[in-house]
Amino acid sequence: MEQLKNYLPVSNRDIFREWWPNNGLEWTKNLRDVIIHYRNIGQDWQFTEAQKKLLVQYYQANKFLMECLNSGCNVSPAVRSHIEDNLFLPLDSSLP
Repeated sequence: MEQLKNYLPVSNRDIFREWWPNNGLEWTKNLRDVIIHYRNIGQDWQFTEAQKKLLVQYYQANKFLMECLNSGCNVSPAVRSHIEDNLFLPLDSSLP
C-alpha cells in the first residue's frame, strides 16, 4: 500500500488532475490487486436478484437500528454495546 501511495502525485491538485487521466486506471487496478491479495476481498459474487434484495433489506434494517441507537433512545450502555459489537457478524447457525 505504501508503494502505491508513493506513486500518487500529492504535491498539488493541478499536477494530480493531469496525472490521473493517464495513470488513474492502472493505479486503481494495482490497488484492487493489492486489496484482493492481502485482504481476500474483491470476489465477483454473482448474486441473484433475490439475494440482492435480501442484502438491501439487511442493510436497511441495520441502518434503521443504528439510527434508532443514535437518536437518544433509552437503551442501557450494556445493551447498546452488545448491539454495536455484534451488528454485522454472521449468524451462528448452531443457535436455535
